[in-house]
Amino acid sequence: MKTALTVSTLIACATFAGCESTPNLDSRFGDSVNMLKAQQTLDPSASSSTEAIQVDGLAAKEAIGQYKKSFSHPKTPANTFSINIGAGSSSGSGAGSGSR
Repeated sequence: MKTALTVSTLIACATFAGCESTPNLDSRFGDSVNMLKAQQTLDPSASSSTEAIQVDGLAAKEAIGQYKKSFSHPKTPANTFSINIGAGSSSGSGAGSGSR
């Protein structure tokens, strides 16, 4: 009984030891994403400002037209590179070819 208690205690300690601390990687998790978002933001204080962004009327009309056109005439997807392993015909004798 004492041996079983000792073994179960050791197993419990070993199990909980893995949950004790987080690795150093977690301390900087998401830093690169946040940095990229900050670099791509035009005006970080835009939410606190009531100023409207000034856009040329013709440019705005063209941008909206292109946006609407992208839904009515979507671009066809580019051909993707694929490797068909086991598909197609071959000149060798394989399963299902010929007679027994």
